Amino acid sequence: MSRNFGVTCLGPPNPFQVTLLASMGVTNFSDEEFHDAWENVQEGDQVIRTEIYRVLTTCYGFEPMPEELNFFVSKLGLDQERDPVTWDEFLDVIITIREELKIVAKNGIHFKSYEELRLARGKHTRNKNGPMEIFRQPFTMGQEYGWHEEEVENERRPKKSCAETKHAEALIKAGVDVYY
Repeated sequence: MSRNFGVTCLGPPNPFQVTLLASMGVTNFSDEEFHDAWENVQEGDQVIRTEIYRVLTTCYGFEPMPEELNFFVSKLGLDQERDPVTWDEFLDVIITIREELKIVAKNGIHFKSYEELRLARGKHTRNKNGPMEIFRQPFTMGQEYGWHEEEVENERRPKKSCAETKHAEALIKAGVDVYY
């Protein structure tokens, strides 16, 4: 049985934990559940590369997130022609992904003790990781502004001046005192 028990139509019990970057199906399901899904998809010890998506969907009961699918594609080399994937190879990739996600999960921890929290609050220091390094998506509408990966380009718009202003600026540059 998976650890997603208790998810209702109102959403998960802890929305902060669910939206963490480290919260993926690989961390929520056991090796036995993956093996059962593997057996349901393919009889035997091998699965062809196009069926990995079906293995994950069968195990989770829903479609895997694109980020998680990209992990499997890159780790197993599914974007290239290759031999069928064996269970041992698939299990090794699951363990590797879990280890990488543990490192990412450390970004979500700001303080290890109450004493650290108290000192940081007294000094008004900022956390080393912002919300974009911890969560997949913004929690509030206000966080949506600036929550992006793309490069922002600012278009320059030169100041337009009327004829009178241009004349006054020319007089000032020439050394005429216009404010006498």
